[in-house]
Amino acid sequence: MSISNEKVSAGNEYRCSLALWMKHNGNFGIRTGEVSEGFEVIDFDPKNYGDKTEDKEEIKRRSPILMKEYTELIKEQDGAELLNKLVAVRTPSGGYHFYFKSKYCGKNSKLARREGDGAAFIETRGDGGYVATTPSEGYKVVRGDIFKIPIISEEERELLMSTARALNLFFDDKNHEYEEKEVSTRADSPWVAANLDAEAYLDEIISDGWVVAGKKGNDTLLRRSGKDRGTSAIFNPIPEKGKYPFFWP
Repeated sequence: MSISNEKVSAGNEYRCSLALWMKHNGNFGIRTGEVSEGFEVIDFDPKNYGDKTEDKEEIKRRSPILMKEYTELIKEQDGAELLNKLVAVRTPSGGYHFYFKSKYCGKNSKLARREGDGAAFIETRGDGGYVATTPSEGYKVVRGDIFKIPIISEEERELLMSTARALNLFFDDKNHEYEEKEVSTRADSPWVAANLDAEAYLDEIISDGWVVAGKKGNDTLLRRSGKDRGTSAIFNPIPEKGKYPFFWP
């Protein structure tokens, strides 16, 4: 089903249908995206957070580590109040779903993927997608109300998305790979120029008003001037072989 204020207020028809469906062990899902007034979900899957495993105890162990890493990074960017607004649902795998609505809702996308096979441990459900939820077996609301999903701003949404991307460990986009030929033939490109003299470019943008939004390992999370939240770029002074020092999430 889709979820909107009009349909929630209609109520009775859906409650009857839901009761009958659940009586026969059916699962309950909500369509995401525009059809549900910009309803979007960030899906955290601890199974893919690290080496491939089906061990339930190991997955259970990983879940709080993943959630702490993400939420602490959000809090470092003054996002504690935003986190408290989001509806949070625990999933059968031991992961979590964060619910919100936004007029900037996008399509389903993989935000953070592990090294190797690129399996996603943080992804979204948006236009064209759906999410299983309570009262389906194994789903439990741990914060908020699924019938009172908060509407967040463009900046708040960007903070959630860019922070997830900052945890990504899998890069297959050739636009972020170092190619000598591309650098020499596109030296007029600001993006390429930044990486030709990364330290100088970092000093330049900070003097222009960019700020350090946080740290993750060797990565410096940067936020452009005029923004209060979110990560606009990531700088690593010692990038892996084949990668640029600057990366735009």
